[in-house]
Amino acid sequence: MAAKTDTRPFKDPRNAVGLLADVLDVVLVSPALQAPLFTDWEALHPVVATRDVGREFAKSSRQVFNGYARKGYSTLYQRAKAIVDKLLLDESWLLRGHRREAIETTRSLSRQIISTICHVMEDVTRWNKPAPENRDPEMPPWHLLWHDFVSSALRLSADQGQINKCECEWRWRDITDRSHRGRNMRAAFEAAWLAGAHDFALQMLKAHEDA
Repeated sequence: MAAKTDTRPFKDPRNAVGLLADVLDVVLVSPALQAPLFTDWEALHPVVATRDVGREFAKSSRQVFNGYARKGYSTLYQRAKAIVDKLLLDESWLLRGHRREAIETTRSLSRQIISTICHVMEDVTRWNKPAPENRDPEMPPWHLLWHDFVSSALRLSADQGQINKCECEWRWRDITDRSHRGRNMRAAFEAAWLAGAHDFALQMLKAHEDA
C-alpha cells in the first residue's frame, strides 16, 4: 500500500473530506457489505448520512471553516453533530462474526469523517496542527488518518484501484486550488499519479505552471 498511497497533508480540508467520503462510498459497495447474508443495513444508516454530509461539506465555500454558527452552515453542523450522536450509539455488539466486524469498521470510518468536519467547522486551525501532542485524538494528523482509513477500507475488500482514482481526483483539486488546468495536463498528471509516481506528477505540474 505504501507505494500507491501518498500521505502528504491536504491543503484544503474540504478536499480531504471529499476524498474520505468517496472512499467510504467505495467501502459501501465492497464485497464485505454485499454478501448475500448481510442484512444489517439499518446499522449503516449513519454511515450513508456521513457520506452525504461529507460530500456536501466538500462542495462548500471557504466560509464553512469556523462556520458552525454562521448562517447557511449552522444546519450542516447540526446534521453532522446528530450523526456523531448516532454513531456513538453503537449496537454492533448485538451482532456476531464478520457482520459485527464489518459494521464496526465501517462506522469507525464514518466517525473519522464526521469528527473532521465538526473540528474544522469549530476551529479550522486544528487542521494539520503542527503540535500533535496537543491534538484531539479523534483528529490525528493527515498521514495517520489516511493510512488507517485505507487500511480499514482494504480489510473490507474495498477496491484498491477505485481508492487510487478517488485520491488522484481530490489531489488534483487540492494542488490546483480546486480549478482546472487543461485536459492534457490533467491526463498526464492522472497517468503519473495512478502509476504511483507521485513526486513526478507534482513536479510535472509545477514545471507546467512555471513555464
